[in-house]
Amino acid sequence: MKSQHITPDVSSYEHIVAHHANFQNVAMCLQTLDEIYSKGVLPTLRTANMIINCACRASMPQLALDIARAFEANAPHQLDAYSWLSVLECAAEHLLVRNISAFLYDAMQVHTKLHRPIGRGSAAWMAPRSDSWRDHPCRRLNYPVALYTAARHGLPDVAHQAIRSLRLIGQVPSEQHVAALLEALIQDDKIREAFAGVEHLRSELPDGITDETTRPLRAWVGQHPSHIDKAWALMEDIRRNQTPEPGNVSAVDIAILNAVIGGATDLDDMQRAVGIYKESATFGVGPDADTLNILLAGCIKTSSHDLADSLISEMKNLGNADTYESMIQLRLTQPSYGNAFHILEDMKSAGFKPTSRIYEVIVQRCYEAFDPRWKVALTEMKESGYEPNHRIKSLIKDRTEIEIRKQSELR
Repeated sequence: MKSQHITPDVSSYEHIVAHHANFQNVAMCLQTLDEIYSKGVLPTLRTANMIINCACRASMPQLALDIARAFEANAPHQLDAYSWLSVLECAAEHLLVRNISAFLYDAMQVHTKLHRPIGRGSAAWMAPRSDSWRDHPCRRLNYPVALYTAARHGLPDVAHQAIRSLRLIGQVPSEQHVAALLEALIQDDKIREAFAGVEHLRSELPDGITDETTRPLRAWVGQHPSHIDKAWALMEDIRRNQTPEPGNVSAVDIAILNAVIGGATDLDDMQRAVGIYKESATFGVGPDADTLNILLAGCIKTSSHDLADSLISEMKNLGNADTYESMIQLRLTQPSYGNAFHILEDMKSAGFKPTSRIYEVIVQRCYEAFDPRWKVALTEMKESGYEPNHRIKSLIKDRTEIEIRKQSELR
């Protein structure tokens, strides 16, 4: 164009940038952008979007953020949602947390940058679309990226900011979001705030607090025996200082108690795990099925058969499908495991369908003990619609070859 003495306009520059961006030539995109600004004109919305996305694909989140801010500071139009999402994801991918924090701050200031319709030009941007945000992909992808990055790097302020942004767009935080916040607090060594935060947020979660929510707490307790004592002291502090909500007599949610018990079992400290369970009434809560299953898993791990029988006797009315599976696995770890078959029948009588994993462990245990009942269990497994896994298929193949060899020797 220069050789023909033709002066490009903004539309021409848009095509030039599209060419450079298609070949991932960030330097030429920037040179073209500088040339546009030097002429005293502004790039089109599509031009800005292409350059920002090109920078993100080239793993340059800081450059992409600077271009985005410069464009929105001067242009009458704002960038579309996908460009801002690219900046956020690129910053998270390359662990540039300052970019994420800055993005979230900007997002909240303008009632969230991602709360925008998708458009390729000014007309599309200006056109009202009432359903544009309801099915917008950014509604699912934007804030979890920031939350999980905050969790990895112990940045609770960023996590809090992301959750506030979620509320700002009318989205209720889920258990995964709260778990990320807890992990950020724990990574930042704010354990007291993590325990208090669960209690504060439990009324906002539609399904209440679950083991997924408190997973970071359990992981922290399971890091060192001293953390069990510290967790107990924090729960005592919550009990003393918190006024139970109307209609809820518990001072500490059972999910928190289960997380501490789970952390103790992860350390093979069944004595303190059972001790915490025994003191659950102190906190105004009673054990639930998760409590029993966590303790049974610990019994399996530590081969505490007598303790398991005692716990089952105390909490037999709390059992669910997972409880039956734990009971079967526990029996299969003993020299005499015939009772596992009775528990399997009890499980089916109670209306629970055995999982493929139950049949797999039964088949494997019987096979290893040269117990012919492995064939019965395998047949029932197939009748229940389960396909044997690779390990079971290998066992069957080995046993078949052994039987064929024996028959050949007899002949």
